[in-house]
Amino acid sequence: MKAPAPPRHPADPGIDWQAHPDPGIEKLLQSSDAGTISSALLHPRIKNDPYAWLRALDRLLQLQPGNHQAFDHWAQAMLMGNRPTAVWERLRHAMQAGTLEDRHYLLAAQVAQVIGDRESAQSLFLQRLQMHEADADTWQKYVEFIAPHTPPDDLQPRLLSLLQEAGDAYAEEKLRFSLSSALLRTDPGKAFSWASSAQDLKRQRLPVWQEEELRRRLLNDRQWARYSKDVPVEPARKVFIVGMPRSGTTLLSSLLGAHSAMSNVGEQNLVPSLASHAGQTPIATAFADFAGKWYAAATADLCREGGISVDKLPANIEYCGFILSCFPDARIIHMQRDAHDCAVSIHLRDFDFGCSYSTSPATIGRYSALASDHAQRLAQLHPQRMISVAFEALLADPENILERTLARLGLPYEGQMLDFWRKRQSTATFSESQVRQPLNSKGRGIAIRTGTAAAGFLARYDQAFSEGSP
Repeated sequence: MKAPAPPRHPADPGIDWQAHPDPGIEKLLQSSDAGTISSALLHPRIKNDPYAWLRALDRLLQLQPGNHQAFDHWAQAMLMGNRPTAVWERLRHAMQAGTLEDRHYLLAAQVAQVIGDRESAQSLFLQRLQMHEADADTWQKYVEFIAPHTPPDDLQPRLLSLLQEAGDAYAEEKLRFSLSSALLRTDPGKAFSWASSAQDLKRQRLPVWQEEELRRRLLNDRQWARYSKDVPVEPARKVFIVGMPRSGTTLLSSLLGAHSAMSNVGEQNLVPSLASHAGQTPIATAFADFAGKWYAAATADLCREGGISVDKLPANIEYCGFILSCFPDARIIHMQRDAHDCAVSIHLRDFDFGCSYSTSPATIGRYSALASDHAQRLAQLHPQRMISVAFEALLADPENILERTLARLGLPYEGQMLDFWRKRQSTATFSESQVRQPLNSKGRGIAIRTGTAAAGFLARYDQAFSEGSP
């Protein structure tokens, strides 16, 4: 029997979670004993299952609404799973009650930005800076938020002053990224130079990117692909948008999410987790059946009933073979952008996690070569299930590109898709400001606009791309 749910937090409407396909785990997740749930969170079986982990944290927070540590883990898991609204409701309730903790002001500002509440985001960023006027992390996120709408002269003097007073290499790194963001719109060359100096510092702080590990992962993924059928199961129920970061995946997912039959579920880190447990080649039928049910359960609350899910995690380009083998009802859209524009755009951004290759032209070039080659090989094996979309073509002729892409999914084009920016969609990527305005070509030609500042970078990128190609 399903245990009765405890009273929920007054600001938490709750999520109608779908049952976990493992009955034992689902029974555990229904427990009314906080100690049982807390112990479960330490078990590898739960920790290595993103859906069970999120559900367990949600249950624990129901049982212990005042558990601050549980809230922090829950908020992180909810945001990683593209469920910012529930987090925002709790934070907003704390703001209204006057109980919002100092350490949560920056989190609240970022969550407000993700859900599109720009007025609240602006207010929260400023409140955080009033309390901690030299906090480099807050300045970086605030500048990224306002730079598209603010003259750099309003930001640059203050940032330069803070940089002179920076107490450590980390603060200096973040302030240099802030200066890059502040200048990007008006002086891309200087923005590029500031980003270069920030990336130099970041490389000293982070572990070295492991190329051989990626090569092994791609080789294994190609083994999975060889056992996949190219004839697609109709109709498509899952769409995965893959590619390099900054290649237009957010834009395409926002456009598709505005279709009446499709739901944008954001960047879900579900496929990499599944693939790490797949083991055999070919993938066992029982595992594939479980994986399909697990993925459907983990995205059910984000996908309208009967709708097609659109998952836009760029890093899934490393798992295309797994997707093709494990999900017969899936299609993969490989988003591609001018190589130099994409490389420069990656260089200009401070990726928080998951892109350890993004700190130098050599590693960007080698990763791009390996990922591109992998996608092309799989597209040759499975031309009916893999679709290629060029970012520049999408900007130049969106109706035609969308119509052709949707036809491959068995769907008609709908005119309201071009009004995607009017639809309230959560966006937690660096493209947040771009996808809240009509389709435009502002993102094209960034490599050319950086001028001579990027010349050496692009030469090293080209060499690394050539050397990295298998």
